[in-house]
Amino acid sequence: MMPTISRQELKRKMDAHENVILVEALPLHTYEQGHIPGAVNLPLENVRELAAHRIPDKNAEVIVYSESSGCGCAAQVAQELMKLGYARVSRYADGKADWVDAGGTLQAGPPDMPPADAMRSSAQKAFQHT
Repeated sequence: MMPTISRQELKRKMDAHENVILVEALPLHTYEQGHIPGAVNLPLENVRELAAHRIPDKNAEVIVYSESSGCGCAAQVAQELMKLGYARVSRYADGKADWVDAGGTLQAGPPDMPPADAMRSSAQKAFQHT
């Protein structure tokens, strides 16, 4: 069974500046419309070709999310990452809808693939609700 993480735990990790890579598992056009700041885009149909570039460290803590708990994209992408050898993969099962419902902001626009440190910093600033 794949580990899951709550919004509160995700926020705690970001507030503590833990080394976490946040992955949105939705198609690029959905990511561009709005994603949790700091997230990289890794849609299911491109996991195998993009994973090594977007997440070069297979020992990094990776948290995958999609739209909501009813969307299976995050679970599928997380499974693929585990098959590719990523050792520390979990799911933010309630996803983007939960983030927004709790007061978190979204960032629109194309992926710019910032370095991991910049991703963590922008993700930490994105969640204003405590």
